[in-house]
Amino acid sequence: MISQIRVRPRVGFWFFSTLAVVVLGGGIWFNLFGVKLSLGLNPAGMYHMEGRAYGTNVPNPNPRLLYYRPDEDRHLDRSRAALFEGEKELGPAHVVHREIAAEGRGRFSHWNQTIVFSASDNTSPMDNGRGYRILIPAFPTRLFNLILLAAMLSAAAGVFLFQPVWLWFKDGWHRLMAVSLGRVLTLTAVNLIVLVIMLIVVEAACRLLFQEPPLHGQVAPGQYSKFAQYVMTTNDPRLDIDGVWFDPIHKVKIPYHIQTNNLGFRMKRDLDVTTKYEKSPREKVVLIFGGSAAFGFGNTSNETTIAGYLEKALNARQGEYKYTVFNMGNGGWVVFQEFIALVLYGLNLNPDWIITMDGRNDIWTIHLVQGEDVGSPFPASTFRNYMDGYLYRQRQPDFYRGRLENWLVAHSLAYRLLTGKKPVPSATPGPVARGRDWRDVDRTISFYLQVQENMLKVCPTCRYILSTQAMYIPQRRLMTDDELGATAEKHKDLAITADFMSSPKFNDMLMYAQTSLIKKTKALCDRYPERCRYQAIDHLFPVEDELKSKYFVDDVHFNDQGNALIADFYARTILETDLKIKN
Repeated sequence: MISQIRVRPRVGFWFFSTLAVVVLGGGIWFNLFGVKLSLGLNPAGMYHMEGRAYGTNVPNPNPRLLYYRPDEDRHLDRSRAALFEGEKELGPAHVVHREIAAEGRGRFSHWNQTIVFSASDNTSPMDNGRGYRILIPAFPTRLFNLILLAAMLSAAAGVFLFQPVWLWFKDGWHRLMAVSLGRVLTLTAVNLIVLVIMLIVVEAACRLLFQEPPLHGQVAPGQYSKFAQYVMTTNDPRLDIDGVWFDPIHKVKIPYHIQTNNLGFRMKRDLDVTTKYEKSPREKVVLIFGGSAAFGFGNTSNETTIAGYLEKALNARQGEYKYTVFNMGNGGWVVFQEFIALVLYGLNLNPDWIITMDGRNDIWTIHLVQGEDVGSPFPASTFRNYMDGYLYRQRQPDFYRGRLENWLVAHSLAYRLLTGKKPVPSATPGPVARGRDWRDVDRTISFYLQVQENMLKVCPTCRYILSTQAMYIPQRRLMTDDELGATAEKHKDLAITADFMSSPKFNDMLMYAQTSLIKKTKALCDRYPERCRYQAIDHLFPVEDELKSKYFVDDVHFNDQGNALIADFYARTILETDLKIKN
């Protein structure tokens, strides 16, 4: 009897020990190497992109448990996906999308959640009758890892609890209370002490061996902005950093140095809502407003932004005035944020000229800011959800709440009563209950024009250059009046959903909105002929895609050469007006 009591617990001990090791080892292997899935690509989900390039979303059998590791800006050849046409493997992989469109012949790219590819003979994979499949390693999500962790902890608990539970069945409650419970409590205390010591050792090792990476450049798109009063967001303040942009058009890396002031503007002078700028007797001040392109995403230094080149050109071409140019561009801003910044900070700088180069972000919000009204900045939905979730009617606001606690708050009345918390919504409908549709394209354009006219009125003594930001979209051109009407009629019942960006109709919307902005902003400027000049920045660049691409680092941002070209136009316009200098 005694021998049986000693042997069987050992069996349970080794069983649960082995199980814990297998789960731990399997989890590590799964996270490092993944598990390969063979998935068919449905022709119905494919769409033509340009030239010989076609696209489709990568299917995921269970996105809550599995995810893929695609190529992206900082990991250009990370994806291990293999693409097959029938039994024939296609390639090469990791190819620039422009090369896929131009050359085809099986080239492909797994970029973000999309496969951009071409058929082996450059036919259309949508209707050539061949089967396409992707062989791709899938990796566990956080939820899957939590399940693995729970399984490992359960197995570990079995190591220590098996023997007492077995003894309870074997020898009854008294044996458990007299012997086993004390052993359980002792083992529990020892393991807690060991766990605390291990956590301390891990924390000490991290502090000694590793340096925490800077936040800049390490966060998801749309989350690099810092909260700011009145304007909602600005770029990071007080930056003085070096880094690297990635140019996906030419597949090159561009080193940069960025300096920002107290409000995240790319200038040396600090700003506030009360301090006035005192100009010297023959000084003229120029303000340039816009989004990330005006800020200078894609260029090498503050001196090679549009503002930097403009100040240099203005002062090099004449000697009568000293021109000071302030860069008021900020990543992600829409026109209404520019208007607020002009009223709060820009007028204090006593400007003579105000330049706006925008429109692209306003167009982009049509499909990104779901549930909000037109003109809403990019993070509006996120800000509202966090404010409602963490602050609104919360008895005890707590800003450090993980997914597990959110789940408990959402599903447990007892936990809500105990903590006084309410669940944080991941997504809730905004003020606009209905979904987005084509009407919102025209409403966005109307709102943009209203704000631009308010900018013209807020400084009656200033001269203005209104300009629409250029975009590089290969094989796409601005529309004629007939094409505008036909496009509006064709898409009048189109629903604009969260996945609209992956649809071919997205480029129709972009070109329609871009062309409409150009025509209507020019008409607005023509109503103020003494003070306003208009320019579509698209018209400064060559029409041919190959020549135009030399000035861009992606579809909306310019390199140093592009910034210099734009600054040259602004300089010629200002000097021709102020001094009748024609270049």
